[in-house]
Amino acid sequence: MNNQTKPRTKAQNIPQFRARGASTRSTGSKAISITRSPGTLLPDKLDVTFRFQSAVSFVTDANQRATYEFSMNSPFDPLYTVGGGNCTGFATLMLLYSRFFVKRARILLAPVQFNTPGDTFFVMPVRSDEAAAGVLVDIDMVTESQVTNFTTAPNAPAAYRVLEDVRRPDVFQGLSIGPGKTSNKDDLSGSPAVDPVIQPAWYVGLIGAQGHTMTGSVLIEYSSELYRPNTLSNA
Repeated sequence: MNNQTKPRTKAQNIPQFRARGASTRSTGSKAISITRSPGTLLPDKLDVTFRFQSAVSFVTDANQRATYEFSMNSPFDPLYTVGGGNCTGFATLMLLYSRFFVKRARILLAPVQFNTPGDTFFVMPVRSDEAAAGVLVDIDMVTESQVTNFTTAPNAPAAYRVLEDVRRPDVFQGLSIGPGKTSNKDDLSGSPAVDPVIQPAWYVGLIGAQGHTMTGSVLIEYSSELYRPNTLSNA
């Protein structure tokens, strides 16, 4: 009589494990377990460029000026004084990160029509403290400033000049964001629904006799770093 023990099958020799929190996917007769790592799947930083475009229409007041004010480092709300601005893609991308920091900002003012040749239109950067206090712009301030870009409205529409200004907000404000300067970076940064604490700005405007007008368009590009990624759900 043969007392030899029947050998176990291959399937009986393999212990079955399933990681906690794993999902099981069936492929024929085999079971595959997949475990997802906790935490975020996002890079620590993400470089993006947000763009804001707006039509502008100027009518000079009794002080012979008309101005708009735009934030230099807030793609959350470029309209510094009135609020309600919107940069394409900002809300969607800020679902992934909790902070944004503008490394470089560029503004373009393109006149479309004006009623009086010889008027002056300009782009003037101002520090955060100046922007918060309010600046009463006049022709001397515009033409004598070392940082303002300005020009005189020409006689011929074909001679229109587009004004451009490019800034690093932290450098213009006079702050460093190097090693050990996290607080400065945070103060110059914003969150998905809050402007930066320190917020330099641009005054964009027209200088001319009362009642003079100009229409045009503004384009702002915010070259930004998104940082402090949000944790993605494992649900």
